[in-house]
Amino acid sequence: MNFVAALCSLFMLTALAAGGYGPEDVVRQYFSALKEGDIPGLKSVMSQAYYTKRKTLLERNAGYSDFLVENYRDVEIAVLDVNIADDKAYVTVEKVHAMDGREEIVMILVKTDDWAWKIDRERYR
Repeated sequence: MNFVAALCSLFMLTALAAGGYGPEDVVRQYFSALKEGDIPGLKSVMSQAYYTKRKTLLERNAGYSDFLVENYRDVEIAVLDVNIADDKAYVTVEKVHAMDGREEIVMILVKTDDWAWKIDRERYR
């Protein structure tokens, strides 16, 4: 086995050990959880710092799940770009809503100690 193949194998094993999810997969899970109003699902893909900022909204607003379902019902996303630099990933997403038009968002993810990617913040363009 050559060096590149060995490195790719190591990367794949590491990714599988961490749940097998890359930054793009995590972003897709995030938007899926938004569409479903899945609060535990949102929590599972957020960094602790990001979750802490939204904790009150997510945990103490009984109607928030229904709001998310209603608000994201007609939203489609397209991943435009993924850049990984060290322990951070930048996933550029185009969010399309029939009523509100298009919006570009950069989702910034961090790699946790257990090699999982978590959404740390988002930046609207």
